[in-house]
Amino acid sequence: MISSKLFGKVRQESIAKAGTVLFYLGGAVWIIYALVKYLLGWDVSLRQFLPYHLAAVIPGILLKRCAGLIYAILSRTQ
Repeated sequence: MISSKLFGKVRQESIAKAGTVLFYLGGAVWIIYALVKYLLGWDVSLRQFLPYHLAAVIPGILLKRCAGLIYAILSRTQ
């Protein structure tokens, strides 16, 4: 099956850890925003950074909260 080739042996902790990393990367977007806006003085708006924040935080939360379900689905297909 294609999923076993892509994922190999995936553990539930690995899925949750990937979610944590995505969550913090999404939060780090605002650090970059603050540096660009206040330290460099560039004219940027929140709307330029919000999609990147949400693109990391939403999947990160889903991976953290649903790690058990994702693991069960992946383990059944392998």
